[in-house]
Amino acid sequence: MRHAEQIRRGLEQDAALGTAVVGQYDLLQSLLGYSSLGVGSATSAWGRHLDEVRHTLEEVERLHRQLKDGVLDRNNFVRHRQVLFNKLEVQLQGAVWYELAEPSIVEKGAGDLNMSLYTLILTALAVGMVVSVGLLLYAEYKKLEEIESYFSENKAVQRNKRFWGRNKRIDRTMRMSIFIGFFMQPKTHIKSNEVTREELDSVPLALKRWATWPFYFSVIYFMALTTWVVWRKW
Repeated sequence: MRHAEQIRRGLEQDAALGTAVVGQYDLLQSLLGYSSLGVGSATSAWGRHLDEVRHTLEEVERLHRQLKDGVLDRNNFVRHRQVLFNKLEVQLQGAVWYELAEPSIVEKGAGDLNMSLYTLILTALAVGMVVSVGLLLYAEYKKLEEIESYFSENKAVQRNKRFWGRNKRIDRTMRMSIFIGFFMQPKTHIKSNEVTREELDSVPLALKRWATWPFYFSVIYFMALTTWVVWRKW
């Protein structure tokens, strides 16, 4: 749920891939939007930061729709989307540390909580972030190819893999995201003919968990962080 950067050369091979990316992008966008509602109401500064992220995501979505509708040609799409992804990367990298390091929160801590408890909670949040990022990176760099090997004949997976073909973090995140969708909502994707029941059943349960559990942990961590920020602002 966290990073984006440059468009891939796969687009030059198959412009129709924009449609597949929009499907995965919408899932990530909706999760980010729902998770951030509480935080946005807690502090105006944090709210403005999330507004900037949301605005950037909306720009990316509009760009995809323009490509899909034929309003935007491929070269302009590549150039504009690369700029937006670079902008989004910077915004997302600063999101969590903004609240953890905000001086006003530290100043209020002594009044509402014992400082040792306050420090313990902050430490737990910091450790949680490290664990969350670590799990995601391990799954994306150590388990992704193994999962993809079970879908060597799947058109949706192979199309997505060609589009996000470089060995960058955003590529691996987007390639893993299609499997997260498959394993979390199998009936929906089977019904849409993106994957078959046989393909899903062929993947060992332990391998499925490496795709879904880091994602679940990240969502839980972000909800815990949101709860902490909202509670501190009250």
